Amino acid sequence: MRKRLMILALVLIAVLMTCTLAACSGGGGRCSGGHTWDEGTVKEAATCTESGTLINKCTVCGIKREVAIEALGHDLQTIPGTVVEPTCEVDGYAGKKACVREGCEYVLDTGTVIPAIGHAYGDWTSNGDGTHKRVCSNDSNHVESGNCSGGTADCGHKAVCDVCGGEYGDFASSHVFDKQVTTDAYKATDATCEAKATYYYSCQCGEKGTETFEYGDYADHVYDREVADAEYLVSVATCTSPAIYNKSCVCGLEGTETFEYGNALPHTFDNEVASEDYKATDATCTAKATYY
Repeated sequence: MRKRLMILALVLIAVLMTCTLAACSGGGGRCSGGHTWDEGTVKEAATCTESGTLINKCTVCGIKREVAIEALGHDLQTIPGTVVEPTCEVDGYAGKKACVREGCEYVLDTGTVIPAIGHAYGDWTSNGDGTHKRVCSNDSNHVESGNCSGGTADCGHKAVCDVCGGEYGDFASSHVFDKQVTTDAYKATDATCEAKATYYYSCQCGEKGTETFEYGDYADHVYDREVADAEYLVSVATCTSPAIYNKSCVCGLEGTETFEYGNALPHTFDNEVASEDYKATDATCTAKATYY
């Protein structure tokens, strides 16, 4: 009897092993081409740093398996509300960068200070009221203002600001005669052989003053003066010609062109010339020839 029971037990074991082998090889031949796994059920969820476990079940034979789920890795992002943009005068903040996955507390960077960028002012421009301003290109609300300065006003122009280049203030109340303009409008005297031409000083506005300055060259001598002085005498008067003099310049310089002055002298018959031109009578045996 015991022998029979032992044989029956061996047979049952053999059957069970056969069934198990059949299931492992595809459920009695049903999965011989490979199992068809379902989407699976998560047994243990993966985290940023730890892998998880997924259980798949064959939809044909029902066999199950465990599959490892890879660690997810950190989902690093800049945390909203922690970024502050720098301004011209105030430092900014780069923001906190950390993992945003639920349950993870990993922080990559706590954030750093971003230095203020400083102002970027443009050129100064006139406000037209004796002041000027310049505006920051980073923020138009940042404006610097100041009063115009420098430059010198005259009777025709306002002062020009050294900073913005705009006119400001009032015209000067009096003329300044410091301009040397050598046009006929300002000429006082023409040039001569003894003096240069003179001109009146003028103001920036064109007004003529009373003080003069010299300009240019001396004029050439003009020998148009007829002065009958001994220093200019060329020849004295005779009975046939008046006295002859050289003309002179206004400066007194003697020229070469001559002029006659006065009258010829009366004749004086005191010359004894014994020529036929002057014979009065021929000589005779009782008288000599006579001449005028």
